[in-house]
Amino acid sequence: MTYLPGGAIDPVQTLAHGMQVTGNVVYNQNGPPANYYDDAGSEWINWEANVQFGPNPSGGAQGGCQPVGHIWAVNNYFSGAAGRLDHCAQAVGIDSHVSGTVTIPEYPKPGDIPNSMLANAGLEPAYRYLETALTPTLTRASPPTSTTPAQVFIAGYAFSPTTPVQFGGQPATSVQYISHGFLVATVPAGADGTKVSVGPYVPAPVITSPVNGATNLPSSITISGSGSSGDSVAITDTATSTALCSATVAASGSWSCAPVTLANGLHSLVAVQSDANGIASAPSATITINVGSLSGRINDTHVAITYSGWTYLSNRGLGDYQDDVHYATANTGNSATLNFSGSAISVYGEKYSDQGNIGIRIDGGTQVSVSTYASSRQTNQVVYSRTGLGAGNHTIVVTKLSGQYATLDGFAITP
Repeated sequence: MTYLPGGAIDPVQTLAHGMQVTGNVVYNQNGPPANYYDDAGSEWINWEANVQFGPNPSGGAQGGCQPVGHIWAVNNYFSGAAGRLDHCAQAVGIDSHVSGTVTIPEYPKPGDIPNSMLANAGLEPAYRYLETALTPTLTRASPPTSTTPAQVFIAGYAFSPTTPVQFGGQPATSVQYISHGFLVATVPAGADGTKVSVGPYVPAPVITSPVNGATNLPSSITISGSGSSGDSVAITDTATSTALCSATVAASGSWSCAPVTLANGLHSLVAVQSDANGIASAPSATITINVGSLSGRINDTHVAITYSGWTYLSNRGLGDYQDDVHYATANTGNSATLNFSGSAISVYGEKYSDQGNIGIRIDGGTQVSVSTYASSRQTNQVVYSRTGLGAGNHTIVVTKLSGQYATLDGFAITP
């Protein structure tokens, strides 16, 4: 302790001889306790020129526990609160002083934090060789700025001045290296600035067969698609977390693996492509299929139903099947499509005074207009039925034609 004449503690000089914590960067910590945590009894601690950002809903940027500590938080860049007492109820007497704090977003954009505060964060230079064997990895990226061109602030590790950045597979226009943990990349014109990847880029493969939404498939199928020549492709059923098969992409850019045996029911197929260095792509688009015949009542959330222009609504409490529906409000540009195999099908929905006509088309034939108007609300109702369908696969399309709303509560299929 350093004292003023008269015996009082000189806080400035005492702090100058206390613990100095400066130049640190922490993010993605989800407390409590606080990201920077003080629990040092009666110590004098100076938190100065540090950075914190990321989600921390119940904690803060800097705080502590001991009621007799003397804590200063000065000139920091924090997205969370400083001077918080997050962890110990008895800490109400802590001597905490906060000044000069700059509040930044949970996802800071380029320029929100001075580059000088990020340049030396992370491992000390003598130990950065430990990262040289690691693949550059993104752990947090900001939303694109509203500027033209847009830029994105990227946090991660194992970056170098030559680390490539892509936006949806398109190379960044430019990449500014701040440190081995931070980059700023410029989004190329026309690219999606929210789809960020760093390091070597391996494009996601495509599954072309079977097609999404296919039903009534046999238990033994061939899975095929396209990718980059020489790369390997691994296919997984995410519905059951089962590795199904793998294949090498031919010089023509195609791959195929067969036979794959699947149990009756729904399956969700995803493919991931890896290059010769083991760098993996993002997963392909999910292909949802049904092995065997759909039968009986299926809810409007069934993955075999493909929607365009419809919105999902749950927990209405009005008697809907499984307490949810899909609804449409526009009279054009909407469709709900189901592929099935059966001799009969029923369409379920709601009848009410705010509803008008819906259109039903089977196998590309003439569209039938069906009224769903009723003076009082009737939920989980058969609004259309068709029997006498021939053997084989069929397609039904439901569209909204008039009224304020149209609802779909699922189907019932007779095999």
